[in-house]
Amino acid sequence: MTISVDCTTNLGAMFSGSASLTFDAIHDLDSSLAAIAGNYDDEGSTLTVSGDGAIFEQDPVTECVLSGQLSVIDPNVNVYAVTTSVDNCVELDAVFNGSTFEGLAILDTDADPDELVFAVTGEVDGETIAVLLIVTAI
Repeated sequence: MTISVDCTTNLGAMFSGSASLTFDAIHDLDSSLAAIAGNYDDEGSTLTVSGDGAIFEQDPVTECVLSGQLSVIDPNVNVYAVTTSVDNCVELDAVFNGSTFEGLAILDTDADPDELVFAVTGEVDGETIAVLLIVTAI
């Protein structure tokens, strides 16, 4: 499948793009909170997913605290719902305080070690942003 887009920004800049999408059998893996529970490396910080799906991470540099919840959408499909919030950030990163993000996650068991891949959107300082975060099992 190929997707094509034509976009115009709020400032009038225009751009076009396209992407080809293919099915990946990793989608058909079962999902469970037990499968994703554990610690993950996020470029030196540790993101923890507890057995009930709670997410926690504190960045040692920005002091930002990420907390939230992963939940199983369908136990027969490797896709999880994600809700997170960001607080406690200092200095320039303080703009993230109070931000919430929602989206999806998958567990990539083809990677070695496993990776948890998040794709979320949220609003920061009045602007909608998209975040793709890939963390590696420790």
